[in-house]
Order: sequence, then structure tokens, then C-alpha cells
Amino acid sequence: ELLEMCAASAIPVMAYCPLAHGSANLLRAPPLLAIGRATGRTTAQVALRWSVQRGLVPIPHASSALRMRENLAVLDEFELTADEMRSIDAMDAADRASFDPSRIA
Repeated sequence: ELLEMCAASAIPVMAYCPLAHGSANLLRAPPLLAIGRATGRTTAQVALRWSVQRGLVPIPHASSALRMRENLAVLDEFELTADEMRSIDAMDAADRASFDPSRIA
């Protein structure tokens, strides 16, 4: 609902900590691992690409220049399929390390 309202008003939504502070729950999630293996990408890249394809502006923290390059690589020709997007959408949001923006009243 919040994302739809922002999109209708041309308001970009920033995804703060899109990798949940490097949470093992997120980065070892079976759907992300499977998609990463299938696409040759890291689970972090899969999670960031999901954010981009949802129309969010992810702002990930990077611990090194290598991680920065990996994060930026999600903007190349890499794209998740509709099935891959749905499998990530279906993940349990309880593993988030930050607040859930969909619950803002």
C-alpha cells in the first residue's frame, strides 16, 4: 500500500539496509541461495536486484571495494524472472533486521 502510494506520487522509496545488516537468515535463505546458484550471482546480489525490480532504491553497506562492485553489478543485464520474484516475495519477513516499511501507519 505504501509503495503503491509512493509510486503513484512519483516518490522514490529508499531501501535502507536492504541486506538486513548482512543477516545470515537473509543471506542463507533457501530461495536466495537457489536463485544465486541458478544465475551465478551472490545472495546479496539477488536480494538487491529484487529491491531494484520492486522499484526501490537500495542503499547497501559495503565492507570493501569488491563488495561495492558486486552491489553495483545488479544494475547490469541481470534480471530476476517473475517466478524468482514471487519466491522472494513469499519469504518470511520476520527475518528483517530493520523495521518493516509496509507496517507504517
